[in-house]
Parts: sequence; structure tokens; C-alpha cells
Amino acid sequence: MLSEMTKIKNVNVTNRIIAWRWPIGIILWLIFTIFQIHGSSIGMYAHFLGVPELDTAILGLNRTVQIDEWGVFTPFIFSQYFDGGNGTFSYFSEIIRAAHTDVALVYGVPCWDIITFFRPFLWGYLFLSPGQGLAFFWMGRLIILFLVSYEMGRILANDKKKLACMYACLIAFSQMVQYWFGENSFVEMLIFGQAGVLLLIQYIRRKSFLQRGFCVLAILYCVDGYILAIYPAWQIAFGYIFAAMAAWILHSHWKTVRFHRKDVLLIGIGVILAALPLVHVAYNSWDTIQAFLMSEYPGSRHVSGGALTWVELMRYVLVYPMSIEYFLPWPAINSATFLSFAPLGIIMAVWQYVKCKKTDFLIWVFLGLSVVYYSFCILPWPIFLSKLTLLSSVPEMRLLQAADFLQILILVRVLALDFNAMKWKGTCCCVIIYTVASYGASDFFLSDSHFMMWIPIILAISAVVALYACRNFKSLPILLILISLFSGMFINPISRGTKSIYETELGQKIQKIAEQNQGKWVVDSEDLSGTLNIYAMNSYPVMFGAPTVNCMNLYPHWDRWQSIGLNQQEKRALNRSGYMNISITDAPTDMTCPNEDIPVANIVDICLNVKDLKTLDVSYVFTNRDLNDIISQNDVFELLDEANGYKIYRVR
Repeated sequence: MLSEMTKIKNVNVTNRIIAWRWPIGIILWLIFTIFQIHGSSIGMYAHFLGVPELDTAILGLNRTVQIDEWGVFTPFIFSQYFDGGNGTFSYFSEIIRAAHTDVALVYGVPCWDIITFFRPFLWGYLFLSPGQGLAFFWMGRLIILFLVSYEMGRILANDKKKLACMYACLIAFSQMVQYWFGENSFVEMLIFGQAGVLLLIQYIRRKSFLQRGFCVLAILYCVDGYILAIYPAWQIAFGYIFAAMAAWILHSHWKTVRFHRKDVLLIGIGVILAALPLVHVAYNSWDTIQAFLMSEYPGSRHVSGGALTWVELMRYVLVYPMSIEYFLPWPAINSATFLSFAPLGIIMAVWQYVKCKKTDFLIWVFLGLSVVYYSFCILPWPIFLSKLTLLSSVPEMRLLQAADFLQILILVRVLALDFNAMKWKGTCCCVIIYTVASYGASDFFLSDSHFMMWIPIILAISAVVALYACRNFKSLPILLILISLFSGMFINPISRGTKSIYETELGQKIQKIAEQNQGKWVVDSEDLSGTLNIYAMNSYPVMFGAPTVNCMNLYPHWDRWQSIGLNQQEKRALNRSGYMNISITDAPTDMTCPNEDIPVANIVDICLNVKDLKTLDVSYVFTNRDLNDIISQNDVFELLDEANGYKIYRVR
């Protein structure tokens, strides 16, 4: 009797939490923002500067591999708090690249422009301190992604709450989301894509013309937000999936939907209103768009498929150990994907159709799209076909990540259709096939030193998941929720505030100098030519308002670099979205791109002759070296200040 009452109480509490999920989420978002709780790895700077007591991480570890976030995107956002010549939070900055730079479109930082209206998680920066703005950005995106994914899961799972929660966890806490959380607007793509599908359902169900009008405006807001994420590789790959969902919604409601002349007028007006901001952005950023299209990377990056092997299609098995430590010959972020459990969803869907004669329009659409995606990953396509489908702009690994997302959708949908358990013979075959495939993928990716440690864990998890999927599928959601939390919860730290940046002695001295003189800065480092390394401090000065020539350049400033004379090879090396490592030297200036193969195609190593500092109009050099001992010419550098192992020189 007591146990029955406990179960009833637990069910009531769960139902209340579900019923109040959106208010609870908003309240948590507010609390995290007030207390400046975020997941950024900016605490890395505290260790670089030798002040570990200023580390912002209160739980978990900062990730060096997340340099695109803590070393580029977050510093660029913080630079917007300073007047770069065009005011604070301007569309064009004079701080980034130490030149007139479009920071709104491709850099994606907050600015007082209509473009930021379609980037709602950047709004906090416009009104709050850097620490609170960072918390608003990080925690808001995680909370809203989880809630929107839960709503999408309810649609996919026919309102089965346990499956919906499983889906939300597999998406929001996936390594794909957690590793790519801080840059490239990937989270916004998932939010806007799913929200657009959910709003389409509301539009079809509403009879009131006014309510339909709000739905149309909201859908088009999501469309603009999705477009302005500006990362074509994922936008195209995931765009087909969201388009397939929209087609399923229309197919499911075709007999009940009623379109009137007013709807045509409403949609037409909405499309015009949605097009206006895009035209405005295209007009402001036309030169930037052209620069990207003309670049060696990513503008000239075109693929025709076939870069992966069948074993690499199960790359997601690395999700289990990848959050604990690194064991790959490449950064873990480049192997991040969704925990898809492929091909379990496909096997279960085929089983349902062959044995139980159960079919579903959405599953068939997803299966067809999976065939397209997997075939492109492992087979070369004709060039005209890859361009026609736009997949020529989608590297195979980016497409595989979308394919893994598809497998989660298939799995959830199959389980929602009251899946009939396999017999034991079929179950054993499925478990063997799945675990052998997991073994093959593990053997391909894991290094020898980690193979013996992780292979038993991977095989055990694979066997248990396959067994639950084929026989005990009612308990499967709980198991997958636990696995998803384990795989993603260690990726980003739980951090608080920005003391690792704004409470350091070095940062305060840079800010003081930058406030007195808006001269251009260069960050100098050891000669890294050919090492494929990224110097982590390149974007450090911009966080204090110091215009920095060689912070991350998403497109080159030709007027500056042409002044020192470039040969054709150097122009090609410079013509890319790249990290710029500069080493000041007595030798002639030389520019190289160490390796043009992804993922290191975005590095430019520059051995810069000391005389060219004057040509580039550089006033300050930020370095951890004693330049007066390195450079043979006397009286070139005047030491202004030093702190935390770094020096600031004035160029005479």
C-alpha cells in the first residue's frame, strides 16, 4: 500500500514538472544569468597566465580543444563592449583585425542591428555585463534546446513522455551539441529548425485568422534565424531533415487542412517581411560574402562524396570514452557526433514492416534520406549531382553528423509505434551484428594504448542497448537517457563569471594602454611554421579593446597585406578563414599554410620581418619573448609593461 502511494506521488510530481516545464526553464535561465553560471572554457587563460586561482571552472575541466569558443568567439563578443571607432556593439568593428571588419554576419557577435533580432541568445550581451551575458547565452541555449527538443519528441513519439524526454536528452546532451556549443550557431539551427516544424503544426490546427498570422510570422522568424546561422555545411544537411518533417506534417494533415485566400495573402506578406532583413544584411555584408566566396577556404571547398569508409559510419561509438580523455590522433571535436545507435533504428523499422506489416510515412522518408546521406559519405557522386543537391558544400563528416541525427529520429519514431519484440533468435542475431560492427569501428579508431581499456565497455554497452531495443524496449528510454548524460556531461565545465579575464594583471594593463592609444597590436609567438599549432593568445588583446592585426581573420584584409608585397603562393596561403600565427624575425617575411587538408586548412603561419611592422602600421607587440634579445636591430622595441609572463612592447 505504501509503495503504491509513493508511486502515485512520484507520478504526480513528474506530471507537475512536465506541465510547468517552460516556466521552470525560464526561472532556471534567470537564476543562472544572475549568478553568471555558464559552460565556457575561458578559464584556460588563467592557466596560460600562471594564475590558476582565477580559473572560472567550478566543476569539470576547461577544454583546450574548444579554442574556437574560448579563443575566438567569446573574445570577439567581449570586444564589442569597447568602442572600436564605430561605437560599442557596432555592425563593423575596428578592433577585430585592427581594421574595418564585418563582425555581424560571419563572426556572429551581438550588435545594434536587425540581424541580432534573429539571434535571441545574444540579446543578453546588449544589456548585461560580460559575465551575465555569457551566462544568458550559454544556459539559455541549453534550456531552450532541451525544451524545444522535448516538444519535438512528443510529436515524433505520439505524445509518449518518456520517449520525448529520451529524445531531448539525446539531442541536448549529445557530444555533437556540447562540443560545438560555443560557435557556428549549431544550437540555433536545431532550435529554429525544430521550432519551425512545431509552429507549422500550430498553423494548420488554428482556425483563427489572427492566430494563423502569428504562426506565419513565427515560422518565418525561425526561417530567418536558421538562414542567419551562416554555416552552409550543416544548414544544408539538417535543412533536408527539417524539410522532410514539414512534408510529413502537411501529408498527415492534408485532409483536414483548409487554406483560404486570406492565407495566401498572409503568407505573401509574411515572406516579404521576412525577406527585408535578409536583403538588409546582404546589402551591408556584400563585400564580406564576396570575400568568402572567393577564398581558398572555405569558399573553394567542394566535395563529391566518398571520403569515408563503412566503418567510419559508426564513428559515434567513440562517444562513450571521448568525454573522459583524448585518445585520437586528431582533436576529439572533429569526431563529435550524435549518439545514434545506428543501425538499430533501421533494423527495427525493417523488422516492423517485414514481420508486423507496420509502416509509417515519416519512417520511410527518413530511411530514404538515410540512404542518400550514407551513399554520399562512402561513394563518389557525379559532380553535377552533388552540386544539384547542394551536397557539394557539405563535407562528408558534416553529412554523417546529420545522418546520425536522422537515426535518432528513426529510433524514436519506431518505438512510438508500439514496437513488437523480436523473438530470441532474431534478438541474438541483432545483438551479434551490432556488437561486431561496434568492435570494427572501435578497432579502427582507438589507439593501442586505449583499445584494451575501452573495447570491453563499448561491446558491453552495445550488447545491452541492442538487447533492450529488441526485447525490453519499454525500459530502453531510461537506459539511453543515462548513456546520453554520461557521454555529454563531462564535455564542458560548469563555470562562473569572467575573473580569468578581467581580474588578471595583464588584462588590466592591456586595457589601460588601449584606452590611451588606439594603435594597432600584433601578437608574437615562437616560430610555429609547419607545426599545425594555433597560438592560443592571438585573440587575447581584443577582449580589452586593443585592435589586433592577427586575431582570427575570417577573411583577409588585402589592403594591409598587399603593402608588404605578396607572391602568388603567399596570397593563396592568406586567402582563407584562418588563425594567424605571427613570429617577428630578422628574416624576410614569409607566409605559409602548413597543410591545406581539413581540419588544419585554417592556419596561416607568418614569419614577419621586423621592418614590416612599420609598413603594417603596428604600434604595439604582445609577446612572451624578449624581442630585444631576438632582433638584431637596436632601438626597435620599447618595453612598456609586463605581467603574468607576457610583455608589451611599443614599436618605435
